[in-house]
Amino acid sequence: MALLTGCVVTPLSNRIEVGYEAFVVVVGEGADGNTDLFAAPAEGGVFRQLTYTRVAEDLPRLGPTGTRLAFIRRSAAADAATTTAIVMQLKTGIETEGVIPTPPAGIHRLGWSADGDTAVAVGAEGVWIAAVASPLVWTAVSGSDRDRWEAAARERLGNPEFATVTGCRSGSGLCVMSDGGDETRLSDSATEGCRWGPSAVGYLQNGIIEVRPLGVGRLRQPTWTSIPADLRRPTHHPGSNPR
Repeated sequence: MALLTGCVVTPLSNRIEVGYEAFVVVVGEGADGNTDLFAAPAEGGVFRQLTYTRVAEDLPRLGPTGTRLAFIRRSAAADAATTTAIVMQLKTGIETEGVIPTPPAGIHRLGWSADGDTAVAVGAEGVWIAAVASPLVWTAVSGSDRDRWEAAARERLGNPEFATVTGCRSGSGLCVMSDGGDETRLSDSATEGCRWGPSAVGYLQNGIIEVRPLGVGRLRQPTWTSIPADLRRPTHHPGSNPR
């Protein structure tokens, strides 16, 4: 009985060893038609449903250790002047939440401090931060602090970091933008780019995740099963032994 009492079971238990194994989290549509979060091993395998709510989850972002996930949760009945942001402890399934005083459409990116103890929310009208505690208390930042925290929420590439994945300055698609201003186009139809470990970038291409090395190497498309409908918003963690 003591062993059973101390056992914590989550949707990822015995499926993904968070913090050690490389994995990806996405937004998708479940069998019930609800918008939920799903997770799978990064290089292929089975997608497992991570959340089971009747409200929509969006903007997932894995923390630097791979054991915390930030995302937002929206419902049709939600106050139009607020956004509920969540931090989930992936090893226990415990969630903490806090309200950001801005319209849901105004938040377009979440991020983390380098140590993973502070979550960041970037919106059209501001930047907010919250220490990982219960509840999450979101505080607006301004001036140089705003610039610093906004930068922390970007999808930075490389090790050491040298570029950002972002929309191209001209035309459609995604580009890798070096810190020196040089632009390398990934694809005219690529969307939703993310850091894929220290040496690659991931993005959506016609609803499929492609992974492209930052240096020499081949483009690859990991093979998954049980892929949720309308897969989008990928976020990746390389595990403790990134390749």
